[in-house]
Amino acid sequence: MTNHISKLPTLALLCFLITIIPTEGKAKEQISASFDDAFLNLPHPDDYCILGGTSSEDKVLEWQTLAQLKARNKVLAMWIGCKDKQKIQSGVFTGQLEKWVIVNGILSGEEATERAYPNYDPEKYKQFMAGYEFDIEQITKLAKKSIGEANKKYFDDKNAVAITGQVDLGVMSITDAVHKGMIMRVNAGDYDVPVAGVMSFILINGIPLGFHFYASYTNKKTINRLLAEAEYYSATLVHAN
Repeated sequence: MTNHISKLPTLALLCFLITIIPTEGKAKEQISASFDDAFLNLPHPDDYCILGGTSSEDKVLEWQTLAQLKARNKVLAMWIGCKDKQKIQSGVFTGQLEKWVIVNGILSGEEATERAYPNYDPEKYKQFMAGYEFDIEQITKLAKKSIGEANKKYFDDKNAVAITGQVDLGVMSITDAVHKGMIMRVNAGDYDVPVAGVMSFILINGIPLGFHFYASYTNKKTINRLLAEAEYYSATLVHAN
């Protein structure tokens, strides 16, 4: 059990590094998801629209699902800005997203299997995640490989989406989850922009879960806004389960 838990932070950070691109209307109902033999409810984050439902969206979702799987994560849900959803549906999307959210179950062990830990103390898991230091160089290398393979399959170009220049901001707050910040450069198509993100980790219903909020970086207020959103989502997630 300890060996499996110790590998989770590295696997979880991969989902941050490869989450770049995720029917109009904001879905207000929560999503039910399963992981191993455990279940949980995922509330819809405010002011986001769920990804999927059209062929263009589904292709992006399939790309993301494959990239995540190769990085040892299971996509449970994805949301993007509603304006970006409209652009993808209408075919005028340029590749640059305003904001997006992904929720992943973190796969365990060398075989990358779904494994819930109903008897593991969530507080101990939180303490572990708060004190864990990521190996950015190693994780970036693995993330680039995962992205490249998915790029090749779905876009016939292993460099269709790329990441560079990661800056680890460390632990930003601890609520029911551990919230860590990062800034990176994202290149996709015609744009190359700085992106900020707050990646959050929690053990809920025994499921090692990562939920991550991202946006194009403008200034420090971008990080502060994402952190507030992540903290609020953490609270709604706990109370939904």
